Amino acid sequence: MSIEAVAQIGAASGAEIAARVAPQASGASSGVSFAQMIGSGLDQVNRNLVQADAMVSAFALDDSVPVHRVTLALEQARLSFELMMQVRSRLVEGYQEIMRMQL
Repeated sequence: MSIEAVAQIGAASGAEIAARVAPQASGASSGVSFAQMIGSGLDQVNRNLVQADAMVSAFALDDSVPVHRVTLALEQARLSFELMMQVRSRLVEGYQEIMRMQL
């Protein structure tokens, strides 16, 4: 996600955000399973981590990559990994809560 995209989200009102999310919410019936959504999210996190690692390696070998791009790639990788860990924690908590239910 680029800085411009984040700025656009920050400038959007609640109604605009709801209008953007509403079409995606109805997309659940399009055949995308929960496992596919999780898998594609994990793939994206992996791509972010690999890209950040490649940029760090390129920066260490020569100065062809500007330091601000390396910093942004590292931060994007860190944030996506942190989000992945939060989603994982919530899934585990939900599973544990279901297992505690008495039938």
